[in-house]
Amino acid sequence: MLTPLDIENKKFSKQIMNGYNVDEVDDFLDEIGVDFAKKQKEVNKTSAKKIPTLPSIVKFNDVQSDLIGLKSVPVGINKSSLDVEVMDYTMNVGNVISSTRLQNTEKFVKSLLEEFRIATNNNVIVIDGIKELMLNTSLYPNYYISDYDKVLENLIKYIDELIDKKQQIVGVIVIYGIYKFLSKLDDTDNLEDLLKKLKKYEKISVIIVDDAIKIKKNRYDSWFNDNFVLTDGVWVGKGVSDSSLFNIANFSRELTKEYKNNMGFIISESTPRLIKLIDFVSTEGDDNDE
Repeated sequence: MLTPLDIENKKFSKQIMNGYNVDEVDDFLDEIGVDFAKKQKEVNKTSAKKIPTLPSIVKFNDVQSDLIGLKSVPVGINKSSLDVEVMDYTMNVGNVISSTRLQNTEKFVKSLLEEFRIATNNNVIVIDGIKELMLNTSLYPNYYISDYDKVLENLIKYIDELIDKKQQIVGVIVIYGIYKFLSKLDDTDNLEDLLKKLKKYEKISVIIVDDAIKIKKNRYDSWFNDNFVLTDGVWVGKGVSDSSLFNIANFSRELTKEYKNNMGFIISESTPRLIKLIDFVSTEGDDNDE
């Protein structure tokens, strides 16, 4: 059966003359994929019973039908409506995931990376600034824990080649522990240069992950200010109301409650919604405390 992801990832051979415009084909496939997914969700709602309670652990099977490339990446299940909440990682070049402590985000980030591998046909680049994710390099061949300046230089060359050849390759770059990563760079201008090129290319997004205090130290730097938005993002665990990181329009008591790291908030257009986060790492009985 054809799925939204099949449509999103469909590739066509190119002709030298009289071929279709590649950008127009890609844009049309994106529209079809999103529309097809909406219709599929409507069918699912009428043919399947809604889950009466939140699952103890949100696994891939709970959310996989909502994964449609980078346009629709499930991040959890809404605590109130029990709907799957998704992020559109094509809207902004720069995206933020945060918590009171970077370590709180590890299970969520590893789960998100699994979705990215599917959504981008394995075009996932992970830069681990604190060397804590310990990813399997057979699954994540582009996993880097050192030589960060060289990594950025190679990424800049890679994006330049994609632009020059007019290739439409979707991908994502995740920088885990952005503050530590920046401290190890000899030249931070390379990061700003990379982000400028990615904004021009429009097919590859960057996600930075760190605790709120560290991200706020860079929020007025030009590389951050010109590329990252704080009206949208994901918060893991407790403390979002005290962090003053994301721009939140209306505060409620729900934001001030104590949550374990399997809960969090998706922030969309400055509106936070409480969700149980995806977790493809834990097993039944695991503790999600800090």
